[in-house]
Amino acid sequence: SQPGTVEIRGVGTFTYDPQAITTLQPQVFAQGRFSAFDVLVHLSVAGQISLVYAYDDTADTYIIQSLNDLEGWWYDARVPGGAFERTALRMDRYPMKDGTSLYVYLEEPARLAAIEAGFREEVALRNEHGGQIIVPIVTIKGPRATTTFENVRVTSHSVRPDLFQPGVITVLDVLL
Repeated sequence: SQPGTVEIRGVGTFTYDPQAITTLQPQVFAQGRFSAFDVLVHLSVAGQISLVYAYDDTADTYIIQSLNDLEGWWYDARVPGGAFERTALRMDRYPMKDGTSLYVYLEEPARLAAIEAGFREEVALRNEHGGQIIVPIVTIKGPRATTTFENVRVTSHSVRPDLFQPGVITVLDVLL
C-alpha cells in the first residue's frame, strides 16, 4: 500500500506508512485496517505531534482533548479522485482506505459540540433499545420522489469484510 498523508492545519503535512499503524478499535476494523484517529495516534507515538485524547463512553468514541496544546480539532477526508467530505462520523471509526487524504483543523465550537451531542444521542438511543441500532428517520431523495422511513432497525450485512470485522454496522446497512 502507498504512503498516506495528513495535513494538520497550522501544524504541518505528514506522511505515514499504513503498514506501521495499528488500530485502537480492533473489534471494528479488519486485520491491517485502521481509522483516521489511528493516524493521529501514530503521529503522536512517533513524536511528530503532541496528542492528548480519551475514550468517552457516553459518545462511544475517542475524543481529542488537545493537539499541540490546542483544543477543538475535527477532520475531513478525501478519497482518491474525490473532494474533501465534511464529515460527522466518529474519527475512530472512519476507515482510511489507500490514497485517502486526511485534513485536520480547528472546528467551530458550536459544530463540534453538535457532532459530539449527536454521538451521545446515538448511544442513548441504542441503550434504550437494548443495544439495537434504530435510526429514527431515514429519508431517501430521488429525482422524482422522496421517501421517508421511521424507526428503521439496522442490522449488519457485513458487506465490507475488507475494511470491517463481521457484524460491524455501516451506513450502507441502513439502506439494506
